[in-house]
Amino acid sequence: MKTATTILMLRVAFFATVSVRTITIPSLNLTFPKPPAFPGLTAKPDGCTCGERKNSRIVGGTAAQNGQFPWRVRLCTGRPGAFSCSSCGATIISEQWILTAAHCFDSYQLGYYVNIFVGSTDAHGYLVMPDRLVIHEKYKPLTSNSTSQNDIALLHLPIKLPFDNPNILLGPACLPYQYVGKEELGKVIASGWGKTVGNDDGSSSDTLQTVELDLVSIGECREIDRGITNMHVCTNTPNKTVCHGDSGGSIDKVSKGLSYAFGIVSYGSRYCEGYAAFTRVSEYLTWIEEWTGENFCKPLI
Repeated sequence: MKTATTILMLRVAFFATVSVRTITIPSLNLTFPKPPAFPGLTAKPDGCTCGERKNSRIVGGTAAQNGQFPWRVRLCTGRPGAFSCSSCGATIISEQWILTAAHCFDSYQLGYYVNIFVGSTDAHGYLVMPDRLVIHEKYKPLTSNSTSQNDIALLHLPIKLPFDNPNILLGPACLPYQYVGKEELGKVIASGWGKTVGNDDGSSSDTLQTVELDLVSIGECREIDRGITNMHVCTNTPNKTVCHGDSGGSIDKVSKGLSYAFGIVSYGSRYCEGYAAFTRVSEYLTWIEEWTGENFCKPLI
């Protein structure tokens, strides 16, 4: 049986390095503004929607179909002129805001580009570029002897995503308002372009993959990783997990046909051996509202 100390020495964040198709991608200077002071919330119209799939295929641990996860997008961050970029997942939460993990920008420097690919299960979908990056002010990165804390970030888009365009299957995931203060177990659904084999020879997938994972209690999680807090959620599923390149994407809890961004992929074991830790999104809803100034849909369950 592996001890907590053994696991701590093997934990890694799950971003990946992938090849890019061009070396002429323009750079983008992102800003890190101070937190806003109680901005006014943008009212949502009656009947607002979130978490709706554009395709109803059932998850089975294989390749996803277009529209199955219309909120899933891929980030590609790197130095202009480089042949590779750091790849992460992310989640659309509104027409102009993307939710992801802070550690996806650990190596980011001013002048680096951030590309967001949307609207396709292909790793290179439609390209949009953000104009603002917000990293949680109390973010602490993962180290060999400490757990990542507040691993959450937001990207703002200068344009509105076309949710009503039938040719580009896009839509937001719901935020987990109904899960505040609750320790949920059961199943969640992960999706991403990360490695499908956990060893050093594995490569990132060109097609969006999806798998069902089992949530475990905080108590069970702490038996593996002492640094876990109530700001995290964990999964532990034999032979199934997220892996390098899946960082920043959400694990989704499904209720009455709607998908809720329950956690953000943060880290796991080096060779993707089952256990993984996620940022608990329900603990950051006020932070998200304050930064975005939006009033998100709150479906009844």
